[in-house]
Amino acid sequence: MQKLFIPVILGTAREGRQSDKVARFLLEQFKLSDQVETELVDVKDHLFGHTHPSWEEFEITKPWKELASRMDGAVFVVPEYNHSFPGELKIMLDSALEEYKDKPVILAGVSSGMFGGARGLVDFTYYATRLGFRPLSGGDFLNFAKVGESFNEDGSIANEYIEKKVPELRDILIKQAEVLRALRN
Repeated sequence: MQKLFIPVILGTAREGRQSDKVARFLLEQFKLSDQVETELVDVKDHLFGHTHPSWEEFEITKPWKELASRMDGAVFVVPEYNHSFPGELKIMLDSALEEYKDKPVILAGVSSGMFGGARGLVDFTYYATRLGFRPLSGGDFLNFAKVGESFNEDGSIANEYIEKKVPELRDILIKQAEVLRALRN
């Protein structure tokens, strides 16, 4: 069976971002599965400057649309900025639409505070669902609170709950991605 393509999408281009630690950790967790092909997709490599409608073709949006079309699911690393999610992530996602239909996603909220990006994920969950993504049901988010203190120097996670939760959610996402890929095909 062909491997599932499930990228980890880092949703901010902010200088000094801490969410790259979360993205790299999740990338390594997905690499542990022999069912998955994965890569880190950094929103800063897809900065379009302004919104491009999904129904029009633009050379600048073509790489993102091709990647989005190829993916079977995704992991979104979404830092919380001012109780919402980063604008550059929205601009990138707005450039496509049909490419997202029925693709399961894990949402990982990130913040320097104690809520782990929960408030930003409220907005992002609604938005992602309207685009056609399927966030894992039951409100199963990954919340990385106090991100600056959550990782050891070697990049490993210093949070037992997250360490146990990620493989569980990864396996659920893989199962959903297999079923939904079969339905799309």
